[in-house]
Amino acid sequence: MKMKSILDLSCKEWEERSDNNLIYSYSRLARLWREGPKSLISEEKADSDSLRFGSLVDCLLTCPEELKDKFVISDYEKPSFAVIKILDLIWDKCDKSTCELKDIDAALALKIMDQENYRTNWGIEARLRELIKAGSGYFSLLFLSKNKTLVSQSEFDAAESCVRTLKDSPFTSKYFKENPFQTDVDHFYQVPFTGEYDGIKIRGIFDKIIVDHKNKVIVPIDLKTTGKDEEIFPQSIVSWNYYVQADMYMYMLSQATTKDDYYKDFKILPFRFIVINRYKKSPIVWILKTDNLEEILAKKKIKSWKRLLMEASWHEKTHKFDYSYETYMCQGERYVDLNEVL
Repeated sequence: MKMKSILDLSCKEWEERSDNNLIYSYSRLARLWREGPKSLISEEKADSDSLRFGSLVDCLLTCPEELKDKFVISDYEKPSFAVIKILDLIWDKCDKSTCELKDIDAALALKIMDQENYRTNWGIEARLRELIKAGSGYFSLLFLSKNKTLVSQSEFDAAESCVRTLKDSPFTSKYFKENPFQTDVDHFYQVPFTGEYDGIKIRGIFDKIIVDHKNKVIVPIDLKTTGKDEEIFPQSIVSWNYYVQADMYMYMLSQATTKDDYYKDFKILPFRFIVINRYKKSPIVWILKTDNLEEILAKKKIKSWKRLLMEASWHEKTHKFDYSYETYMCQGERYVDLNEVL
């Protein structure tokens, strides 16, 4: 049988909704577990510094041709993280024709500074002067970069160093070096997939998928940059609910391949997280088997992505976000199980 591209099974258009119903991502479900139902109707408060760096490494490694469309690299005097976060939030909500920070609506700036607890014990005039002094240069660059992400030259250099390490490391190089003469192995980057569980649609983007047509093997991969030691990444799998991502992505890939005449006999290998610390740069490949994951989670009384998906859909349909699904189901009267808390 003629070789078939895995891209033929991926989704062609990336949608937020389908038939007026949300299409759920891993990050949305993970936030529900960590932050509760109100996270479904609030903006995600991401760690912009680490998120920006991770996105830059992703782009340089998986889609370098899109760098100029996504990023602006500039040697600027970087304000504090707190100021950058405030300025990013102001930029998201302000009139994009405003090119200087001093011309921004003061009420908007003060509202966001209050929200971020910035200099709340100072007077109004002093707070505004301090923000303008600390952030005018950065804000002007936001105006010039428009919808692109602004990164410093030092961040870019560090990201390039991470990419070189991933390509040269004896542990990770095999996942990124392509042999042009090995025509029966395909390497795909940034592959979007959608799926469905119990009538609810889900979606996700694989950083990389390797397809070995000769041996009928598929390798799903996700790249993670971290500020922690690569050796303790399993802790992040728990704290950031990456097990939800792995199991959900494996489900989507399996759902698509089992329905396809060409791919139905292919074996999907366990999900791989390729992890690198931006400073230490000692990458490790962490492999997560999801075969009995639901059983393990149930014993620990941790919700699977399927359970989170059901709850998220219920909250969205009923427009009830003040309490957890369990609290609504027992009408606000819940029993204490000391075995869970002691």
